[in-house]
Amino acid sequence: MRRSALILALSAALGAGCGKSNCQKLLERLCSCTGASSDSCTTTIQDQLKAASPPQSTEDLCGEKLGSCNAPPGAQFCEWIFTADAKVQCGLAIEPQNVATTVP
Repeated sequence: MRRSALILALSAALGAGCGKSNCQKLLERLCSCTGASSDSCTTTIQDQLKAASPPQSTEDLCGEKLGSCNAPPGAQFCEWIFTADAKVQCGLAIEPQNVATTVP
């Protein structure tokens, strides 16, 4: 259930146009970890992506994340995806920024 919610949230956030866009390819990769059937997950992704109208910058971001959303050698993708590093690489989290703090 947690994995399904994760995929649905990502699909709503990323969105894409028609056809098999970078966002759809990325979501289909993540979909493999939900436990849902491939057809069911693909249909859900397609429906949600068709409902969205994201800018080209979103599609570009999906392309970037698609290239970096790969488990390291020896790691199981569906376990790795829940690590902080994986979430950043796959677009599920914002990369932490170095924040300087001052102590009064």
